[in-house]
Amino acid sequence: MIPRRRILCAWLALLCALVGVVRLFAMPPLSVSATALPAGPDSLRYPVQPTAPESYEWLEQESALDLRTPSVVTHEFVFNPATGLYLLVTKVGGKQVGTPIPYTLEQYVAYVERNGVQNYFLERAAQDEKEQQGKGFNPFDFGFELGPAEKIFGPGGVRVRTQGSAEVSMGVKSNATDNPSIPIRSRRHTFFDFDQKIQANVQASVGTKLNFNLNYNTQATFDFDSKKLKLAYEGEEDGIIKVLEAGNVSLQSKNSLIQGGASLFGIHSKLQFGKLDVDFVVSQQEAETKRVSTDRGAQTTPFEFSANQYDENRHFYLGHYFRDHYNKAMSTLPFISSGVKINRIEVWVTNKRGNFDEARNIVAFTDMGEAERVTARGVTTNGSTQGLPANQANSLYSWLLGQPALRQVDQVSQMLEGQLRGGVDYAKIESARRLNANEYRINDQLGTLSLQVRLQPDEVVGVAFEYTYQGKVYQVGEFSSDRSDRTADNLFVKLLKGSSMTPTAPYWQFMMRNVYSLGSSVYNLKAEHFKLDVFYRNDSTGTAIPYINEGKVAGQLLTRVLGMDRLDSRNEPHPDGVFDFVPGYTVDAERGLVIFTSTEPFGSYLAEQIGDPAIAERYVYREIYDTTMVAAQQVAERDKFILRGEYQAANSGQISLGAMNVTPGSVRVTAGGATLVENVDYTVNYAMGTVTILNEAILNSGTRVDVSLENRGFLNLQRKTVLGLDLNYHFTPDLTLGGTFMYLSEMPLTAKPVMGRESMQNSLWGLNLSWRTESQWLTRILDYIPLLDLTKPSEVALNMEFAHLIPGHYEGRYTKGHSYIDDFETSQSSIDLLNPYAWMLSSTPWHDPADGAADLFPEARLVNDLRYGNRRALLNWFYIDPMLNRAGSSLTPSYLRNNPDMLSNHYSREVRMSELFPYRDENFAQQSYLQTLCLAYYPDERGPYNVNSDQVGSDGKLMNPTENWGGMMRKIDQSDFEAANIEYIEFWMMDPFIYPETAPTSGKLLFNLGEVSEEVLKDEK
Repeated sequence: MIPRRRILCAWLALLCALVGVVRLFAMPPLSVSATALPAGPDSLRYPVQPTAPESYEWLEQESALDLRTPSVVTHEFVFNPATGLYLLVTKVGGKQVGTPIPYTLEQYVAYVERNGVQNYFLERAAQDEKEQQGKGFNPFDFGFELGPAEKIFGPGGVRVRTQGSAEVSMGVKSNATDNPSIPIRSRRHTFFDFDQKIQANVQASVGTKLNFNLNYNTQATFDFDSKKLKLAYEGEEDGIIKVLEAGNVSLQSKNSLIQGGASLFGIHSKLQFGKLDVDFVVSQQEAETKRVSTDRGAQTTPFEFSANQYDENRHFYLGHYFRDHYNKAMSTLPFISSGVKINRIEVWVTNKRGNFDEARNIVAFTDMGEAERVTARGVTTNGSTQGLPANQANSLYSWLLGQPALRQVDQVSQMLEGQLRGGVDYAKIESARRLNANEYRINDQLGTLSLQVRLQPDEVVGVAFEYTYQGKVYQVGEFSSDRSDRTADNLFVKLLKGSSMTPTAPYWQFMMRNVYSLGSSVYNLKAEHFKLDVFYRNDSTGTAIPYINEGKVAGQLLTRVLGMDRLDSRNEPHPDGVFDFVPGYTVDAERGLVIFTSTEPFGSYLAEQIGDPAIAERYVYREIYDTTMVAAQQVAERDKFILRGEYQAANSGQISLGAMNVTPGSVRVTAGGATLVENVDYTVNYAMGTVTILNEAILNSGTRVDVSLENRGFLNLQRKTVLGLDLNYHFTPDLTLGGTFMYLSEMPLTAKPVMGRESMQNSLWGLNLSWRTESQWLTRILDYIPLLDLTKPSEVALNMEFAHLIPGHYEGRYTKGHSYIDDFETSQSSIDLLNPYAWMLSSTPWHDPADGAADLFPEARLVNDLRYGNRRALLNWFYIDPMLNRAGSSLTPSYLRNNPDMLSNHYSREVRMSELFPYRDENFAQQSYLQTLCLAYYPDERGPYNVNSDQVGSDGKLMNPTENWGGMMRKIDQSDFEAANIEYIEFWMMDPFIYPETAPTSGKLLFNLGEVSEEVLKDEK
């Protein structure tokens, strides 16, 4: 404790000091100068300026102790013309005080000059101080001087300027899910939630040589636009280092045959060693090179695809007659010798659009109108139409008219059961949609139908059409106008495509497999700029050649062999080696389709042209027409035919690059090999990806225009390393010799690259020589030409370029330079069949006697008969809520949670994943328990729709449980099993016979998964 007396003494001493300071500053200055000032201004140690100065030296005397002169005290000069002197007069309140101080002219001028300079600097200092006080230090916009470092980076100092905005949202989220099927530790998740929106632009410079630019935008549409970074150093004109950049850089080669790169991220430098210029880059490529071409001002696009890539599920023959006569009708192009003229047609498809304006119930039959080839049992041909398709060509239509019940959609399946096969011989469509005339096209002479939109595999197509042949009218199917008075009745039409398009289906051959599409966006093809060639990939040469070296067609172009080159440019029957462009028959110009003149160009037609069956067996590709497209693509030893060419779909000066947000500066346009100048000969819209040719001379001359660009794709996941070196030695200002080397290496996405998608490792080098000079004598010679008046010197230029590509592929530690045809790691996918709501009561199982097997349940043949379900026993299927069988859950009722027998019952307990898959690694986020589909079968209890009271005993139980059955069935959403490559369907169940005390009474438990063969189910577990 400090004594109070000491505290009081300290306060008194501090008070005395304050009083002394106040008295010192409050003392009047005039009294001091009146009594204590000596005669001169320098007599005091700290002189004080008097109010009324006695000489001009007093005016220049200043001291820190001087108070500010009051505003009432002013000084002014008054000129005395009598003496020629300037008198400095002091006034107080407008009245003169003291003695004026005389100034000569020289003294007055010196005073005014000195005073003006002083006031100018004082004002500047005050203004700068005011600005600095208002501005303060801004961390987003500041700068400072470099001092001696300016000799390296140049004047200007360091300047940093930042613009943009930043918004950060922070929060905490906690999710709680009371789901008994999830482990307890996985039911609650608490985590931080951060959301940021940043748009920033940083511009920094160090002197005049070093610049730094950074753009960062989290809301950018494209990922490659979100971050842009560049650090650049620019040297002096006579320095070795001309440019040194890091970040987003580019390299432009002087050799036009070697494209550099505009979308690179790395280090770029330009050096100068005397007459040698060195341009070097080490970077990663963020784009891929793309090229497009035009001919005569219109864009020319190349295409290439395999023979098995036909336009699937869009083009159909109207029957076997039109398919069988297709080759003969097309053999006389440009004239068609079919004799058929289709007058009208109605096309019906499965209604998936919900448009019921003109919807009708239809029943489509495969054999409708077939005069020779019928597949359904009981349908016979009568020969009344001489092989022409018509309703009277076979017995089907007349039989249908004798069955009035078939006009009701709910009676069709029962009436046709046992006679026609559903989905094969016929297909029933409720509320089918009739296509408008603009949704399809019909070739009224060939009898082919082309849809505008490709159908799904499970959609059904039915048609009714009328045609004229040799003056007589025939009809196949029924038109909606034929039964306009009874719109609720079914229409009988021709089935062209069913829901199961398999090679065994009788309508398999109705689909055209000789039509190829150039793309959905291709339209308005031009005959004069369309090229198509057919190539065969020869294993011995390793290249694609346009001919076959064996058989009668050895050495002939495949285009001619396949019947696509029979005419010349004037449509005369003289082959000229060019694809026959016949609109409507070999080409659908408006929709970009190529149509072959034979039904099976790479199958039976090619074998017929080769002539020798043994030789034809090595070349024909029958799998295109005998199997599905997916299955045909798997036959690699046959997949060797290639369709290659180019097309021109428009005629304008605008070229579409096929890409958006093209890298600025990456577009290079050449016309006839000469490089064009941007904004002079052409303009580029980098955002929309279009090039517009401005030079009309290029468009009018028909010169081929080539455009190369770099396209930064949306999903550019492969890392690409680019090394580039461009050397140019200037012997003279007009003579330059250069050399370029580029190296590109791709890192594979996986350790097992797929065949055809290998990562490349290419090297490219080249040389270039350019010489340019002016010649006046050439101008004089050309000036002699009449109508020319030349005065400026002519320019003579010589450019020579050479480039060599050294291809290669990546060879890493794991790839070893190999490619994998298929590693079967991702070739399987599962279909979940555990949802009980997708299952329904099964129909009575039935075996076709044609299969050679005895009827398992004869009552399955009955239609509209109560005996159909006589032996159906009770079957229940369900799933148990995990809250009822989980011991560790608080949601489980106490009477179940405390009952060990109930929790361990194999019919109701939960099944852990490890019981079925003991070696599977469990993930923290996955469920450790399986959701099981439970079945309870009671063979001695009557099932639904079993009204057979004769087999019920006195106790209410069925008397013969071993002869009963129970079944369930469901639809599998995969409609094309062969295309999906489904090899087996696997069942797993906890074997009930392990526990004899709970085993059910013997009976049959059936699973109906649709039309799945026994071979498919042979792996059942």
